Amino acid sequence: MVSEGASAEAELAITAAGRAIAQEIDRRTKAGRDGFAVMRTDVTRTVLAEVREMGSVDGLIYEDTSKPAAALVDRASQAFPKDWIEASNGLKSKLKIRYSSSRAHYMSAKAAFSTREFTAPAYFSGYHPPANVDAVESTTLPGWYSWRAMSTRTVKKLDHVFSEITVPSPNQTPRSSARTATHELSHRMEHAMPRIGELEHQFLMRRCTDTTAAGTRRTISAISGMFSTREQAWDGGFVDPYVGKIYKTRSHREVLSVGMEAVMHGSYGGLVGEDGYKADEDHRAFILGMLACA
Repeated sequence: MVSEGASAEAELAITAAGRAIAQEIDRRTKAGRDGFAVMRTDVTRTVLAEVREMGSVDGLIYEDTSKPAAALVDRASQAFPKDWIEASNGLKSKLKIRYSSSRAHYMSAKAAFSTREFTAPAYFSGYHPPANVDAVESTTLPGWYSWRAMSTRTVKKLDHVFSEITVPSPNQTPRSSARTATHELSHRMEHAMPRIGELEHQFLMRRCTDTTAAGTRRTISAISGMFSTREQAWDGGFVDPYVGKIYKTRSHREVLSVGMEAVMHGSYGGLVGEDGYKADEDHRAFILGMLACA
C-alpha cells in the first residue's frame, strides 16, 4: 500500500508535469486563435496524444444498453488514456449505459435479479376452504379452517452485478450531453483505476488545508444551487464548490470529473478564466498531469 506521504508527493509531481503540458497547450493556442476555448480543447487533445496513447480503437465494452446513449459515452472515452479504457473494460462489473430524465450518475455496483417460479405445498387458513382439500376446523375459532395445498411461488435470485452510467435524454444540447458523458465516465475511470481517487484526495487535502492556521481544514459548506443542500464540500477556492464535494470514501471525488469537463469541453471557463469564471491553473495542471502520467 502506498503511504500517505508518497501519495502526496506523487500528486505534486503529477501537477508539476501538468503545468509543463499546459504551457505547451497555451503556446500553440496563442499561435492559432488566441482565447478561443474550443480551439484550446482541440490543442489539448493533440498535445496529450503526443505524450500518451489516448482513446481506443475498440472503445468501451458495454452490454444490454441503449445504443445512442452508449455511442455518446463511447465518443467521450476518446478523451481518456487508452490504458484507462482497457482497465474499465477489464472490470468484472460490466458497464450498462442508458438515458435518464433524472440527474445523471455513475453507479459502480447494481444488482440484476432473475425470477423463478416453483410449486410446493403450503398452508392456508380462512372461513372458506376451496374444494378438494382436507380442511380441519380450528379449535379456537368456530368456522375457521386450515388446510394444506400446492402453491406456486416466485423467488428472486441474484443473477449478476453490473455498473451503470446514465446520461441526459437526447433533448439536451449536444455540448451539454457530451460534457455530462465525460463527467460520468470519469467516475467509471476512478472505479477502474483506484490510484486516481487517491491522487484526487491528495489534491483536495493540499488545496483545502489552511496552512496559515496550523494545518487545520478549511470550512465545510453546503453545496447550493442545482444540487441538494445535503451535499457538502471542502472549500478549496475552486471554480465551482462542487469540485470539493465530500464523500465517505477516497475512491470517489469530483476533481477529475469537473476538471475533465473543463479541459475537454471548455466548461467552467476551461479553468483558464474565460466566460466570466476565475482561472484555476492548479486544477487544470492536475488534470493534464493525470491524463499524461497517472
